[in-house]
Amino acid sequence: MNRIVSSIFVIASLLCGFASAQSDADQKLELKWTMRNSGGVVVEDFSGKNHFGLLRGQAFFNADPRMQNTVTISGINGLVSTPENAELEPAQGTVETWIKADVIRNADIFNKLSSKLVRRGPTGGMSVYGMHLYEDGSFGGFVMNDDLAEPGPWVGVGSRPGVIETGKWYLVALRWDNQELALFLNGELLGTRKYRQIPIIGLSYSGDRDFSLGQATYWGGSDHGFLGQFGETRIYSRSLQNKEMREHYVEMQVIK
Repeated sequence: MNRIVSSIFVIASLLCGFASAQSDADQKLELKWTMRNSGGVVVEDFSGKNHFGLLRGQAFFNADPRMQNTVTISGINGLVSTPENAELEPAQGTVETWIKADVIRNADIFNKLSSKLVRRGPTGGMSVYGMHLYEDGSFGGFVMNDDLAEPGPWVGVGSRPGVIETGKWYLVALRWDNQELALFLNGELLGTRKYRQIPIIGLSYSGDRDFSLGQATYWGGSDHGFLGQFGETRIYSRSLQNKEMREHYVEMQVIK
């Protein structure tokens, strides 16, 4: 009898520990936009952190047979943004978003801007982390580690050409963990790149700039606005494991 009671106690303890771990993990979800249209131009945040998005310019809610709720960007001034907040500026983090491109061209998928480079000094709107689509159908992610020992402040990792096609939904993700930057497509790891963090803060965050989907920034040539649709988008203040990335690809699909 004592053995049975002890076993029950052990199992209960394990379940409590598991629930606690799950709760701790959930608390690291800083932003969750499902793109549900509740009226107006506000994108609800279902993370519980109140990082509501705002549709700007040529951006509007739309229905989609696969994703159900989406935001369509139909012009280079269209974007979804939320104001600067320390919770969206993690030393370790993961950003996941569903995209469907109407046009394959050089474009910004998402970015978090900074008002200056912390260690190098220049001021202006520069991306701390972000993701680009390229005209050859490849895509890539980057972080600004602002390391004085490096020739430039950005470190990036990219895919091979042709992985993104028009009219198809993809879950793209970027992860950084204070040592390595990783790029994912539909839950699968495509590549990694080492970087050296800034002590304590991790990346070169500074100032009051937004996190945005589809915001056109200047990186040579003309402004690069994403044209297409965004589905569910999440930001975590932790580096998700590879297994979690695969699970999210399955979980976040409305139609499997």
